Amino acid sequence: YSTEVDFGLMLYPGEDQACDIGANCGAGVVSIDVGNDREDDINLFLGGAQLCRFGTPTAEALDAVALYEPLQDATRNNYVLLITDGQSSCADPAASAAALRGLPQDVKTFAVGFGAGVDATELNAIANAGGTALPGDPSYYQADDAGQLSTALATIAGTTATCTYVLSGVPPDPNLLYVYNGSVQVPRDETRMNGWDYDMVQNQIDLYGPACDALQATPMDLAISYGCAND
Repeated sequence: YSTEVDFGLMLYPGEDQACDIGANCGAGVVSIDVGNDREDDINLFLGGAQLCRFGTPTAEALDAVALYEPLQDATRNNYVLLITDGQSSCADPAASAAALRGLPQDVKTFAVGFGAGVDATELNAIANAGGTALPGDPSYYQADDAGQLSTALATIAGTTATCTYVLSGVPPDPNLLYVYNGSVQVPRDETRMNGWDYDMVQNQIDLYGPACDALQATPMDLAISYGCAND
């Protein structure tokens, strides 16, 4: 999803890669700024990151994110993906997740618990306050091994992926473009309320309204064809 989602990386509570600078209730820092195609930078930094001997200041980390300007991008949806293997040892992180929703640009928080050492009640509260609660219990994403973590991250990335798709070539006649979500044809809507439309200047297709919501609910099912509509 690195071309569809702008990623960044913040580790806490350490303020450096060695994690020997920080405090028990310190916020940590953004190590890789949010941007496009940041996967190599993120993997490289994580590969050299060391274990911390401080506390677990989840609330303080979320409070710091609220001051991070790139998460106030008015051109796209903004999210925090919180992954923790323990429970908070400082302030209430659910209150901090709720505060992110109150920013000028709404920031939702996904909560992922990794391993058996997490506080399910706390993570449920974060997911609910952050606007990403799953139906049932738990309402956050629980992962007990690397495979489950990968699945959770892919699911989350799919739901946050952009509804904008740049075409690899310029269509000679945009009226012969057809868009499908799985086997269902998405109608073109030049009013941009519910459906797709073609941006000639950017050479891209944008989905709007419920059509975008439906695509995000079933990520990776989009198909764009040119010429004739599929039967």
